[in-house]
Amino acid sequence: IEIIALSRESDFIITTFGDMIKVPGSTSTLEKEKANGSDIRVVYSTLDALEVARNNPSKKIVFMGVGFETTSP
Repeated sequence: IEIIALSRESDFIITTFGDMIKVPGSTSTLEKEKANGSDIRVVYSTLDALEVARNNPSKKIVFMGVGFETTSP
């Protein structure tokens, strides 16, 4: 599933670490999608993403992490 496509859906909130925000997808970046109104949030841990989910029960929350994330508890 392409994260950029999901970010364009109004019922999704995308969470990710800051280093992923500028990484290009096949059509855009999360930074550009955020500027265009998508709900994309930079988090500092997976627990922050869980908090976003708890605070937004009507939304679908996606945490995007790539590779080995040493900051995950």
